[in-house]
Amino acid sequence: MNKKILVLLVIIIIAILAIAVIAIKQKRAAQNPEITKQELQQKFQLLKLQYDAAKAQGYDVSEVESLGLEVKQAFDNGDYKTAGDLLDTAQ
Repeated sequence: MNKKILVLLVIIIIAILAIAVIAIKQKRAAQNPEITKQELQQKFQLLKLQYDAAKAQGYDVSEVESLGLEVKQAFDNGDYKTAGDLLDTAQ
């Protein structure tokens, strides 16, 4: 009888720990959403359109050019979060 209770308690504790781990992972994912490769490409296309328009109007776009190179390096290295942050800065 005691063995059954002990096994049941162990199962309950494992279930509670599993639920807690899942909840923590979901909370972290909500706080730090991962950006996808496709989303980065869309952001980059939008930046390129804005860049081309500003350049055609005679604005100094050298800062955006340097950020664009940093974005490309981060993207090529697979660091999508940094690439997304840099794109947000450039816009």
